[in-house]
Amino acid sequence: MPGSFFTHAIDRCVDYHGRVEFCLQCSHGLILISLQPAVETLAGAHRVLTACFVALPLAAVLVACTNDAPAPEEPPQETAAAVTEQVLEYVGSDACTACHAKQAAEWDESQHFLAMQPATEATVTGDFNDAAFSYAGVEHRMFVEEGGYFMRADGADGEPADFAITHTFGVDPLQQYLVSFDDGRRQALSVSWDVRPAAQGGQRWFHLYPDEELTHTDSLHWTGRNQNWNYMCADCHSTNFEKGYDASTQSYDSTWSEISVGCEACHGPGSAHVEEALSGAYSKPRLTASLEGQKAQIEICARCHSRRGILAEGFEPGTDFLEHYRLSLLDEGLYHADGQVLDEVYVYGSFLQSKMYQRGVRCTDCHNPHTATLEASDNATCTRCHQENPPPQFPTLAAKVYDSPEHHFHEADTDGAQCVNCHMPSKYYMVVDERHDHSFRIPRPDLTQTLGVPNACNACHTDKDAAWAAAEIAARTEAPPAPHYGEVLAAGRLRDPSAPDQLAALAADTTRPPIVRGTALSLLAGATTQSSATALLRAVRDDEALVRFGALAGMAAIEPAQAWQMARHLLSDPVRAVRLEAAAYFAPLLRQGLSEADRAPLTAALREYIEAQQLNADRPEALTNLGGVYVAVGEPASAETAYRQALVLDAGWVPALVNLADLYRGVGRDGEAAALLQESIARLPDAGDLRHAYGLTLVRQGREDAALAELAAASRLSPGNARYLYVHAVALNSSGRDADAVTVLEDGLERFPGDPELLLALTTFQRDRGNVAEALNYARQLAALRPGDPELARLVQELERAVR
Repeated sequence: MPGSFFTHAIDRCVDYHGRVEFCLQCSHGLILISLQPAVETLAGAHRVLTACFVALPLAAVLVACTNDAPAPEEPPQETAAAVTEQVLEYVGSDACTACHAKQAAEWDESQHFLAMQPATEATVTGDFNDAAFSYAGVEHRMFVEEGGYFMRADGADGEPADFAITHTFGVDPLQQYLVSFDDGRRQALSVSWDVRPAAQGGQRWFHLYPDEELTHTDSLHWTGRNQNWNYMCADCHSTNFEKGYDASTQSYDSTWSEISVGCEACHGPGSAHVEEALSGAYSKPRLTASLEGQKAQIEICARCHSRRGILAEGFEPGTDFLEHYRLSLLDEGLYHADGQVLDEVYVYGSFLQSKMYQRGVRCTDCHNPHTATLEASDNATCTRCHQENPPPQFPTLAAKVYDSPEHHFHEADTDGAQCVNCHMPSKYYMVVDERHDHSFRIPRPDLTQTLGVPNACNACHTDKDAAWAAAEIAARTEAPPAPHYGEVLAAGRLRDPSAPDQLAALAADTTRPPIVRGTALSLLAGATTQSSATALLRAVRDDEALVRFGALAGMAAIEPAQAWQMARHLLSDPVRAVRLEAAAYFAPLLRQGLSEADRAPLTAALREYIEAQQLNADRPEALTNLGGVYVAVGEPASAETAYRQALVLDAGWVPALVNLADLYRGVGRDGEAAALLQESIARLPDAGDLRHAYGLTLVRQGREDAALAELAAASRLSPGNARYLYVHAVALNSSGRDADAVTVLEDGLERFPGDPELLLALTTFQRDRGNVAEALNYARQLAALRPGDPELARLVQELERAVR
């Protein structure tokens, strides 16, 4: 009956997900999202997907409502000795040119210097001579009036208007244009100028989303939040940027030292350096940090050349990257299963996977740090090291002639003979911007055959298939292809029954890059095997921060109370990204009777988490995450405030709608929950999360047929969500449609092989229907996933006796 269905679904949810508060899209409807893809700085015009839900709620942000809502209690203040240290200040790039004329001249011509400029005749490259461009039924006109540059476009209300261009944004291969508003916002117009020569298809106006028809109602419209320079772009396109968002007025008072990537963006504030240099009494003028070491140098570049979220402003050279930023792991939708770039992830996540990185190569080994161009052309960039007599700084590099047909299998001076075409395949972003994968991988067409990932061979040989390419490579090499971590990550994404053990082994392999190991751990979220639990609890003590971070992301199936003794030290981790992930994970324990000594580090970490969230209170994702944290610590009124503020920013933000409805349910306001969901579905009929939540509301109301229709719609609209499929099947079974329930589950098991919930439901349903042999088959599959589970072992034994 409906009641039994609801109890069954909730019980399984608690058992399988561990903690209801942070459960992802589970049967009671709560969704707690991560801001990960949304807070990343995306070079102005990158598509931010709203379907960015992940199991652990962190990296997002908090919120205007912290001004009115209670925060976790203040931790005891520690007494520290006063430290007197000179305050370093930003002095501007002009202060550097007198002594560093050569470097300044190189920088003056670089894309860093030209990252953003006031719109003038000298800086604007686009055709504003009464030019026109049509997109989505809107006629755009670019013109000059009284010395100023203008674009006629559809505004936030959908009506055409003339907008003054205040700044150029970028210089090659495209240039965007910014419009400034009275509330401090700067918005990037999506109609952009193709700077490339006409012979390459350039010297034209184009739209960044040519295959879509974005209107003023879309968050990717140029007036929308995903084209907001203050949030999306400024941290990388200026120096010493502070966003200055005021949540009470929804306005910005942003500040910066330079409206470009200046000297101090990479070298740090230069006041002490200039003072000591001018004094004449110095041996080596002091900068914030040396750029000679690999880690320090690469992390300076990584702060902008990475897919990451901002945790704190004020990054300076020498500061750990993860103190200020939350790096995306090799997540599905961002990277292919083998780690190749898919979405706009920039360079850092790729480079961390490479042998180059593992052997100490720095960005400046290939790139001039001031021009940002390559130090050599064509294959010479690579053969400076990859040669018959390798340089002494890379003693493990094989002595070999690489720039030869014996190595690359192609005629000299052809495209196939270029190192980058095989080892750094490229992809276009923002329509015309070609970017190279920096993982420096060996072409693996065999993985194309097994995993469906791209390969460099077929990027050129488009008339051939992956089998041909794999055979060609096999004929020219002696050893078979080595096992690749992509095979394990792919199994984890597909929830293959063998995946937990494989992921655990990969996570423990210290020869693999930390970003790979961390990703493997994150894919253990929901896994309930002994090997997965052991791997996760071992990884929280790993020396690598990305491994500890990934372990926390994968601990969804472990109750925080069970992990407290093993992982509570992460609340005081030396890296902020790890501390904040730990704070979110352990937040529910704040209301479970911890001792004062145990409360202090958790409270301190939560306060730091809140400070990090306040930085991005201009995003609905942030406010939704804040609401989730308040739910976790038992403050429903504060959670409601946060969710409602998220909906002020975006009335159609589905995670806040679903979470608010669930919050109403939890405090006995079912009528308000139903009304909210009904109204939301009327506006957003294709939102599977809303349909699922409303279906459960109808279950509680005893409206069985209507509930089944909504749950079926949710499963259909969210085909990647195994949980919705499971709940729909349980509802069918509870309503007496057991055969239909089995059909739904069996179809689902083809999409989600090894899913524990689907296997458990099939075992139970088939047993109850008298199909004991079928039940035994599914029970054995489930027992193989949980070899140490005594209840499953007993169930298998009972079914085996019944079959005999």
